[in-house]
Amino acid sequence: MRRPGVVRTVETDPDRAPLITWAFTAYASGEWTLNTLLNELTVRGLTSVPTPRRPSKPIHVSTLHRTLQNPYYKGTIIFEGAEYEGQHEPLVDPGTWEQVQNVLRANNLAGDKTQTHDHYLKGSLYCGDCESRLIHTHAKNKKGIIYPYFICSGRHRKANDCTRKAMHVDIVEQLIVDHYARIQPRPESVEALEASIAEEFSILTAQARFEREDLTKQQGELLAQRDKLLQAHYAGAIPIDLLKQEQDRITPALTRIEQRLEAAASDYADEQAELKEALDLATDCHTVYERATDSIRRLFNQAFFEKIYITSTDQVSTVPTATFSAMLEPSISRRAERHVAGRKPALISTNTDPHVSGSVFEHQAFGGGSATVL
Repeated sequence: MRRPGVVRTVETDPDRAPLITWAFTAYASGEWTLNTLLNELTVRGLTSVPTPRRPSKPIHVSTLHRTLQNPYYKGTIIFEGAEYEGQHEPLVDPGTWEQVQNVLRANNLAGDKTQTHDHYLKGSLYCGDCESRLIHTHAKNKKGIIYPYFICSGRHRKANDCTRKAMHVDIVEQLIVDHYARIQPRPESVEALEASIAEEFSILTAQARFEREDLTKQQGELLAQRDKLLQAHYAGAIPIDLLKQEQDRITPALTRIEQRLEAAASDYADEQAELKEALDLATDCHTVYERATDSIRRLFNQAFFEKIYITSTDQVSTVPTATFSAMLEPSISRRAERHVAGRKPALISTNTDPHVSGSVFEHQAFGGGSATVL
């Protein structure tokens, strides 16, 4: 029985809390597996909490998995299946926590495991003959010399009749470098797009202001509903199962609103600057990519392309990301150039490209594209 006047509190561990926060943020990016994340956390010094009988030691991957699933770290406690707002300080915001759950589910379906061989092109390459993923492997000759190759996973698994032979890594790397020279956008198109940014973002800023007002109103109504439900439950007016049912409705809605409020909170100055930087990089993407480190090349490929196909005749074709597709789309470039010349309205218009939602700048500013990783 709780003693009168006693308030139970939870103190944040100053050593482990920053590591837990970093773990959620890192895993939400989708760039880490549980094993690689655990290795990094171990290097950074994350250990279990010591007890009188057990000293602290590095945690297991199963412990990390449970930690990333625990809503306690977003400030929520679970009692008899219902969620309650805790009195402790959250280590992660609800949006990041939800994104981590999405990544966990996706990795569970794909098989979250550490790969034997790593390469910055891995995950981006596909066979142009059968559309299977190209996988990175090492082959050893009779003299013990190891050669790195990309091979067709479809042929390797005998899942189809693909006859695509193995490709040496050096050849593949050069093919991608050459491809950047071919797809580099015209400087005049990039300049026209940059000239349209200011007007486009002024429209988005006005739209965001109205959206914030509407979202804030919705948020207040949901928070009031949640408080009334808790008070009714404490008073014995509604059972625990009904409370949980209503919380399952309100909590996701609040999370979505918080995410949208965060997206709409900016005046888009940072986004505008990042988009301009991306456009500047695109203007000379071939030279930048050719001189870049492996890690930067990986970011370039992820920002510019959804998939990179290589055929048996060493022809390269790509599926560009939504943002880069918009840069390359001739109709958008022409509209931008006409707008700069004062003959047409801004870029917001009907769009038939299935990869682009709304205008290129609307898609970028609300996080739909990936060019900002540059």
